[in-house]
Amino acid sequence: MLILVLLISNIGIDQFTKILARWYLKFQPPSHYFGGILTIVYSENPGAFLSLGAGMTDGLRLWIFTIGVTAFLVAATVFLFRNDKLDKASTIALTLMVGGGIGNLIDRVMQGAVTDFLHLGIGALQTGVFNVADMAIMAGTGIFLYTSIRAKPESKLDNAKQ
Repeated sequence: MLILVLLISNIGIDQFTKILARWYLKFQPPSHYFGGILTIVYSENPGAFLSLGAGMTDGLRLWIFTIGVTAFLVAATVFLFRNDKLDKASTIALTLMVGGGIGNLIDRVMQGAVTDFLHLGIGALQTGVFNVADMAIMAGTGIFLYTSIRAKPESKLDNAKQ
């Protein structure tokens, strides 16, 4: 049930914010908030993270970012629903990544490119333009990294003390 609620919420919020971006931001100049730390700016990204692959041919992008990503997301979704041995943190992490991936895939199939509209920056430290799906993917990745670092295997020295 947790997986389904997270997936539906993730995809729903992502798609709703992208619809709003397409309706209200598409032909507007960027808006800056919090002293320029947050910028709301409409962007269409035919590539992946940070426009990686945007210069590829349409056919290659189709195979990698649509067909390849679809295959991965189907496999990851099946794994999520069939694997009852995942701990709660890993389940949440993978669900966030799958939901974000589905959100961006919907854009790619329906719009021809992913709708992005958020940018953060302080001085030289700048992000690319991103969206809610990207935040979910990054949050899921962060949870995976945190839990994998935290769950270090016991060393031989620890075992020798016992």
